[in-house]
Amino acid sequence: MTIEQYDIKLSRLSSEDIELVRFHRNSQRIQQFMAYKKTISQRQQENWFKSIDNKLNYYFIIEYQGEKIGLINCKNVVENQMVGEGGVFIWKQEVWKTHVPAMATLAFTDSIFHEFKLSNKSYIQIVKDNKSAIQYNKRLGYLLLPGQSRNYVQRYLLTKGDYEVHSSKIRKGLQILTQDLGRPRISGSISSKNLDRINDYLGSS
Repeated sequence: MTIEQYDIKLSRLSSEDIELVRFHRNSQRIQQFMAYKKTISQRQQENWFKSIDNKLNYYFIIEYQGEKIGLINCKNVVENQMVGEGGVFIWKQEVWKTHVPAMATLAFTDSIFHEFKLSNKSYIQIVKDNKSAIQYNKRLGYLLLPGQSRNYVQRYLLTKGDYEVHSSKIRKGLQILTQDLGRPRISGSISSKNLDRINDYLGSS
């Protein structure tokens, strides 16, 4: 499955890319902002992929200008509660302070909230030392949950309504920048690794 919008292409994670992800996930500049800071082995990575390669977890490689630069996800989906846990890391340091993270985030989140209607709220976890990630996610509408302020790993919540309010200005800026005024363009095949609502979407598109 692929999602394309603005200048970004998102491709569902396959076994071919898990070593690329592991290489960058183990780098010190990424690892320092993760809750799990130990080096991940090849076997651990393979076992992790087996555990998430299913209909309740949606991990996508981020591509920009033909280069794979990061990973974005909605995981641990609870379908009857319309909730999942979000996450993103971009290993190409040169784009950290550009419009690229916002392009990937909005393309993916719009797909989850509006196209697939997979959830109407999203949780994330951020280590409290990652000030830039905290500021970025607050701009999207994420709010720190009660009782989290003293935790090293803090949980935030984004509702669909808050996302709509906070993302509208960002979306307008991206549309002007890229001249891409449409919805996310999603393609893919019906699969047992998709929830029925996603297969229905793919089958009707």
